[in-house]
Amino acid sequence: MRDALADRVDVDEGDRLTREHWPVFKAKLEKTGTIAEAEALRRQAVPEGTPGRKFYSNFGTFLVKSFMIPDGAGYAELLLYLDFLQRLVASGELKPEYLSEIEGPIRRALGQ
Repeated sequence: MRDALADRVDVDEGDRLTREHWPVFKAKLEKTGTIAEAEALRRQAVPEGTPGRKFYSNFGTFLVKSFMIPDGAGYAELLLYLDFLQRLVASGELKPEYLSEIEGPIRRALGQ
């Protein structure tokens, strides 16, 4: 039977590995400027149970649920989503008049 300390060590290691994957995901999303590129990024998701999976899962949820905030998305993720939305406007794939409607809930979640 595993003790609580061993379980905590596993959780800490998983958190560390997830944090290490964040810059990789962030760099990919920062280069994403169209829906097609976003779908390609979503398909690059690391396997279930792998550190960093939550970033791809959250972004996939954001895409398929019409830009609704996914449960568990962190502050930094939401900031990236806002930047991504701006790039969609710049590419002409998102009409500027819809941007404030989509951004509102994200900005409220960020406390802005």
